[in-house]
Amino acid sequence: MSLQIHITAGSKNGQRLAAHSGSIVFGRDPANAIVVDLPHISRKHGELVAQPDGSWSLVNHSPNGTILGKKNVTTKPHPITGTVSVFIDRSEVMRLTAAPVNPGDASSRPTSEATDKPSGGPMKWVLVAVCVLSAGIMLAKVMLPDSGGKKSPAVVARDFEPMTPEQLAKMIEAPPTEPYQPDLVAYEAAISMAKGVYNPASRPTMNREAWLDAYKAYREAMRHNSRELSTPDDKTDCRAVTAEVVKLVTSDYSEACLAYNRFDYRDANRLFGKISTYAGGPNPLFGAEFRNHILKLQGLADPKRKK
Repeated sequence: MSLQIHITAGSKNGQRLAAHSGSIVFGRDPANAIVVDLPHISRKHGELVAQPDGSWSLVNHSPNGTILGKKNVTTKPHPITGTVSVFIDRSEVMRLTAAPVNPGDASSRPTSEATDKPSGGPMKWVLVAVCVLSAGIMLAKVMLPDSGGKKSPAVVARDFEPMTPEQLAKMIEAPPTEPYQPDLVAYEAAISMAKGVYNPASRPTMNREAWLDAYKAYREAMRHNSRELSTPDDKTDCRAVTAEVVKLVTSDYSEACLAYNRFDYRDANRLFGKISTYAGGPNPLFGAEFRNHILKLQGLADPKRKK
């Protein structure tokens, strides 16, 4: 099957593309095959993937979330059937149509169509009119307060711009920001604690708490030794632990943002609170910028504020 792509947001609004095989990355990055240059869209936000059976699927790569029709898309491929819209932060950014491939057409990269004008008879014009009317109603909800004077959901969804996976990884991998306190005894004690929790053989049995404890111990060791580790083995183990913590935090953060974007504030507040238990506290694992960001999001997602 071919995939017809109609971009409906950003500077490429109105552009139409057609793809027949391969994978197509979309997002803010100008190098993408599909560029949607809006601030709440990640650089590599998601991907349209052709499956071996000829069908197409959408995969989300961003903590900002992606909705296909009415379904939240995760990192698992979600099938594209018929004509369906792609929403990011409650805004339609693309309209996709899966259709049979025309004979002799085997292009693997999206190609622009000759015209952006709608065609196909009276029914197509009826659909266009319905879309325009729906867009007007959505715009009115964004611009006008409801009868109780509260924010409409479309405005609430823009209360913050989530961090990208790259930003999260950079913060977690950065050296400790706490004051340097040279202490060889404390350094050796922290290294011993880290080794007691993590070694390559124990990796399959480690749970979330164990990974975070090992990460915390390595961070404590660096704080007592010029913000670095002494031996190559310790550095290798620390990188392995840090990479796992990046995965844990990114997964939790992505789930929390998706819950917030679908207005499930109770679940979002719970998930942001889960992150704040190890991002803050008397012995925080991450820098002040990330801690403040999480505390802000936890406050925004407080169900009591949304009533």
